[in-house]
Amino acid sequence: MAKFVGSLRLVLAIGLGTMVVSTSEAAQITYTSLPLPVPDNRPADQAAALAAETSFLAALSSFGTEKYDSGITTGFSSSQSLTFGATGVTGVSQFSGVFTIPSLPNVISTPNALVMQPAATSNPIPYANDFTFSAPVTAFGSYFIQAGDGAANTLTLRLQNTLLGTSKDVVMGTVGPSANFNNVFYFGITDTDPFNKVTVLPSLSGDGILIDNTTVGTVAIPEVGSLTYLAIGLVVPVMLYARRRAKSA
Repeated sequence: MAKFVGSLRLVLAIGLGTMVVSTSEAAQITYTSLPLPVPDNRPADQAAALAAETSFLAALSSFGTEKYDSGITTGFSSSQSLTFGATGVTGVSQFSGVFTIPSLPNVISTPNALVMQPAATSNPIPYANDFTFSAPVTAFGSYFIQAGDGAANTLTLRLQNTLLGTSKDVVMGTVGPSANFNNVFYFGITDTDPFNKVTVLPSLSGDGILIDNTTVGTVAIPEVGSLTYLAIGLVVPVMLYARRRAKSA
């Protein structure tokens, strides 16, 4: 009997330990339509971007999207106030500003989009290119347009929790060189570690990029009770097998 109890404890430890490892391994999940089709194919860009956004949103338990279509001031600005719907999360962007765009790929809402102009451009201010949110979130996604239409540009997202002093860099991918001027891709990421600041880091200075339909939200994380039930479900068959072995011995 002592041997059986010891075996049960070991099985429980292994089962629960497996659940923790599985959760840890799934800390970050990305949804992206990169790389872009070659040769340039704008309709294919659009379809792939929309599909990536759809998959990203389906993974969220709650979310809100800032479309830059109302309540904002167009033109160069050091900051813009953002709202993300029913999430109650608000934010501030430190980008070049919000501009009315005459024509955008049709999967993107119009009329406005953020414009990201990195340092060392003709703009008078080297903007920070970041979003700061009023509360930590676990999901971020957005459309990116016109990247890499000159030289190749590798884009990275920096996810920060300024409350905890933590930071993670996530490489989105490389666009270009000589990508379609109106190319578009979508990039979304979920993380089990909350963050309240996102910075876009381009490898190429001077590559003006449009950003539209930015979404933040939360990902449903299994409750401890659910994990326990699943672990028990894995353990019970092993218990029954061990009991039969003990009786036959």
